[in-house]
Amino acid sequence: MESVHDWKAECEFLEGAMRILNSYSSTGVDCTPHMTVSEGVVQTWESVLRDQEAADLTIVCKAARCKEAATSPPRQPATLLPELHAHRLVLRSASHVLRAMLSSSFLEGASSRLEVNFDTDAVHLLLELVYTGSSAGPDDEGVLPEVEVCTMAATLELAHQWQIGHVVQMLVRALMRELSHETLATVCELGVRLQLPELVSASRQLARSSESVRADFQAGSRFPPAVQSVLSELFGQGGPSPVSGDGEALPRKRKRRSF
Repeated sequence: MESVHDWKAECEFLEGAMRILNSYSSTGVDCTPHMTVSEGVVQTWESVLRDQEAADLTIVCKAARCKEAATSPPRQPATLLPELHAHRLVLRSASHVLRAMLSSSFLEGASSRLEVNFDTDAVHLLLELVYTGSSAGPDDEGVLPEVEVCTMAATLELAHQWQIGHVVQMLVRALMRELSHETLATVCELGVRLQLPELVSASRQLARSSESVRADFQAGSRFPPAVQSVLSELFGQGGPSPVSGDGEALPRKRKRRSF
């Protein structure tokens, strides 16, 4: 600490090396090792997800899609809410939270109906990841399916809420790959709010090497308070003081997107 040498370059190198090493480790929310699964197994579970006749659980999606939320007026009470269908046995097996909710002693269990404040895109992605561990593309050979960062973030929040650990970890890795100047606010805020250190650490690493992030931080208007608080630790004074509280700092082969 008494050395006059500037260790900034060395520290950045070591942090970059640790990030590479951590990307190959099994530490984090989910420690389950990866394994190779036959395409036939994935197709079988995809068929189960699509089997509406056997579905015995209704999921009511009460939120507008992330692209529409900013422009669409709020839904009126009489508006018919979109629904998705799933299988109680599968979701009960994936989450002890859902196992409790879908027991007969709870309203959700008695009615076989779950109401969530998420949109259909987020819930559908969650179901795909629970059933198959991937997101399927079109029926014919085509490009990998596009998944918006806002959809992945919402799906991660729902998976975290239901404590489906392996889905949380898949989406954490996916959001780290999508991290950029444009997505930093969404990813970092989510990491702080849900206490996911991998997302916060990756956000700090990006911010440290980005002059545009520093400029936006100094302007003080682009990032939410939780993100400004994280950035203030990197860039020093100039951002708001850390705050606390909820939401604040502290058949045919198909193309699939793997998470």
